[in-house]
Amino acid sequence: MADSLLMPDVPSTAVRIAMPADLVAVVESRSASLGIPRDELVELAVRSRFEPDSPAVAVWDRYAAGSSQTPTAVAEALASAGILERVRGFRLGAPTPERTDPPPWSRPGTGAALSNTPAQTWPIVRGLWRMDPTDVSVIVALRLGMVLGVYRVGRWVTDELTGRRYAVDGQIITSGGRLQDAENGTDLGAASDADRSLYRILTAAPILPPAARQPVVKLSLR
Repeated sequence: MADSLLMPDVPSTAVRIAMPADLVAVVESRSASLGIPRDELVELAVRSRFEPDSPAVAVWDRYAAGSSQTPTAVAEALASAGILERVRGFRLGAPTPERTDPPPWSRPGTGAALSNTPAQTWPIVRGLWRMDPTDVSVIVALRLGMVLGVYRVGRWVTDELTGRRYAVDGQIITSGGRLQDAENGTDLGAASDADRSLYRILTAAPILPPAARQPVVKLSLR
């Protein structure tokens, strides 16, 4: 079964805004040069300008400086480091209330803010997904290309109501090289050398989202 989500594209609460033709041309040009989808480019530019304390400022600066990586480049770097697991990224939209029946766990809605911590993002990224989770052992929460969290997943199950999959448990791989229980934050000890390499590669630069609105991003060769 091909990777896909509950929604046919990345959830969005976007509204239409009139824009002069010359400004549209600027957006088109900048989108092409940076490799960022137009809607995500506009959101990132606006947030970085009008929310000066937002992580969007640093993310925009990295994109503008040419510091980004493609999913293919990430997959090749992981393979070169000897990391051959199935790694999948999930592109999250802006925070929004649940559109359907809530999942079998508590969460505030779907989507995530750029300021979310890995623990705050876990209830969002763990599911529900319409996908084949076979051998997917690492998932990555992505928001406008920024990595909000890297998680080692223990087990997947099928939700009886929707038939979609979700991770039962997970471990956060932290920036400090530790493992934390994604549910309660308990420190589980030092991460392995492989997990530290995994984290370093995934967070080396923003990950350019594909032009298509498909939310599942393949980040490994498998």
